Amino acid sequence: MESRAFIGPILSKMSDLRKSKVNFLTECFILFLSIKGKINFLQLSRYGSYSEKTYRNNFESGFSFSEFNHHLINEHCGDEKIIAFDPVYLSKSGKKTYGLGKYWSGCAGKAQKGLDLSGIGIVDVESRNAFHYDAIQTPSITELKEKGMSLVDHYASTLLTHKEQLLTHSKYVVADAYFAKEKFVRPLDEAGFTVLSRFRGDMNARYLFEGPKTGKRGRPKKFNGKVDWKNIDLDIFQLEDDTDLYYLYSAKIYSVALKREVMIALVQFKNQKLKQKIFFSTDLNQEAFQIFNYYRLRFHIEFLFRDAKQHTSLTGCQGISKNKIHFHTNMALTSVSIAKAFHWINQEKKERGPFSMANIKTLYFNELILKKIFSVFRIDVDVEKNKQQFEMIRKLGQIAA
Repeated sequence: MESRAFIGPILSKMSDLRKSKVNFLTECFILFLSIKGKINFLQLSRYGSYSEKTYRNNFESGFSFSEFNHHLINEHCGDEKIIAFDPVYLSKSGKKTYGLGKYWSGCAGKAQKGLDLSGIGIVDVESRNAFHYDAIQTPSITELKEKGMSLVDHYASTLLTHKEQLLTHSKYVVADAYFAKEKFVRPLDEAGFTVLSRFRGDMNARYLFEGPKTGKRGRPKKFNGKVDWKNIDLDIFQLEDDTDLYYLYSAKIYSVALKREVMIALVQFKNQKLKQKIFFSTDLNQEAFQIFNYYRLRFHIEFLFRDAKQHTSLTGCQGISKNKIHFHTNMALTSVSIAKAFHWINQEKKERGPFSMANIKTLYFNELILKKIFSVFRIDVDVEKNKQQFEMIRKLGQIAA
């Protein structure tokens, strides 16, 4: 496949990469896209051209996936992007596994033993697709306590570590309702990010007093009563949109939890007995529809995690050290981004169908097996009549659109 030629130019933009490392990384990306089932060091050595020990050593030596993905995103995404942040739980055992602990599993609906990753993705607003940027493993609770950090402090620090590079893509950080906390919002806001998230339905908020000053002594009046979310003040909340599905309101209010003013995008759904959701942005001039739209786009990072779990063995890491886990998980997620960029984004819009990681996996797996067979029987793939047969067999097993 031409994907080797696609990966090579991106790696060439990275400094201090030897040719041997470039060849190793290129093969790893191809193998992660090709091998079905669990991908471990033994499987890589069976299908690849390196020994099991070589894979182990190179996984330990590390690689800057954030820089690789930075270049990939710059080349294949539009100008309007958002930063999606979401932790992802991975089941894992082993007494000596780095960072092993009890973390929240959304699928199980409870805390379970395993690993926790801070997933950072870049969502291209135009194509509505998420691309992996970096995944940072969460240290154990004991290690965090020794550093004097809470879990939320750690999550915020993972974004701040990449501040300069992330701000070249977007200033908007979108995270779910768990992160509507002052400990998360304040440091990111001070670093130049705009945070978008969602409040609980009963969040504590105050209307801002916008009346004239009385001229009397004492502290000026700042608030004008508590917000009753079951009976909002329509003189303050402005109707921005009225569709078949929802009403969209906007207002500037004061959040007690965040200790700051925020712009609210209140969505009341018509088909659910006026069930409502409260979204917010730290940018007081941002339009309500954009807040609502950006928050919905955040969910595309979940599809990135899903594809990596199902097709590139995100949960199948054999290593137990911090470096090996970081390399494997980022290799799995980055491989999905490569598949999106090469096989989907690169196509003309009118020719794009739904993105199917299953079909791409089938293509790569078939090609891997075919090349093994052709090699054993000494069949030349480059002969014209063989090319046609090769291409036909390569596409066997794809799901019809």
